[in-house]
Amino acid sequence: MYDEQKERVVLNVGGRRYETSIPTLKREADSLLAKMTKPISPLQPYVTDGLPTYFLDRDPSIFSFLLDYLRNGPKVVKLWFHTQDPTVRSRIYIEAEHFKMKELINEIENCWKEFLF
Repeated sequence: MYDEQKERVVLNVGGRRYETSIPTLKREADSLLAKMTKPISPLQPYVTDGLPTYFLDRDPSIFSFLLDYLRNGPKVVKLWFHTQDPTVRSRIYIEAEHFKMKELINEIENCWKEFLF
């Protein structure tokens, strides 16, 4: 919990502000979200309210699902399959592909197989 307090970061996603932590973004180590927090990343933050801030030109309503996954793990994916319509699930998959979140992509594909058969 201390690391999360110490490493707060803001994501401006399509104009909506999400505050999270660098350890949360690094939970999918090979994702673009994890890579952008590295010091050698070409995507460098700007500072807002004293916090590093990244602008991501993506849909904020769908991005919230990705952040939910990073915070809570795979258990939320099955919940989405029971509560979200197919269009939303497909859009989550598209965003996961965009951010190269391989673990989330695998979870979604497994749920599709389970859900369809």
